[in-house]
Amino acid sequence: MLANGWTNETKVIVLADGADGLKNLVKAAVNSEPRSILDWFHISMRLRPIEQMAAKVAGALENDEPDMATFVTQRLPNIRHQMWNGQWHPAIARMKIIYQGTAEATTRIGGAIGEHMQRFRKHIRDLRDYLVNNQNSLTDYAYAYRNGLRISSAPAESGMSHVVNQRMGKRQPMCWTAEGAHLLLQVRCAVLDGKLDALFREWYPRFRLKSLAVQMRAL
Repeated sequence: MLANGWTNETKVIVLADGADGLKNLVKAAVNSEPRSILDWFHISMRLRPIEQMAAKVAGALENDEPDMATFVTQRLPNIRHQMWNGQWHPAIARMKIIYQGTAEATTRIGGAIGEHMQRFRKHIRDLRDYLVNNQNSLTDYAYAYRNGLRISSAPAESGMSHVVNQRMGKRQPMCWTAEGAHLLLQVRCAVLDGKLDALFREWYPRFRLKSLAVQMRAL
């Protein structure tokens, strides 16, 4: 943080999935309470299975409860729109209506479709609880995106999956140990930050200085 210009007056924002670990780490580093924003990637990831199940649930409801089936198919997409635009109270209220409205039908239908509806309702309840528990970290993501602010940790999640998960998987021919992964990730981060050479020069002051001098003369 110091290397990126942080001072005691700098406003720090933590973009995370709702867990306190990263926020507490940053809080200890800056000795103040940072602002926390819930990562849009994790919100969207929890909403996606609900959207995928909506058509099947509506099909199960259309004979006995056509109004609820129409509500699910036509108004469920509005939840994403409302959340994206910071309309959290209407979005949470809409989820509650769908959850309560499908309760009786789930019991009555039963069987495989009933189980599918139960999973659908569970995803809605879990998303609602997730948002309520992190309500102080919610923001207007559309406004932030239009103004060039960071709203998602998807690039970091993707990089972590590519760099770490592929090597930590038990089915991989070559698997890292936890200690080896920790050490190697420090090197990987130094490469991505462009600090590897400077860190090496702390032990080897002339590391790559010759090649650097050749580049300077070429310029």
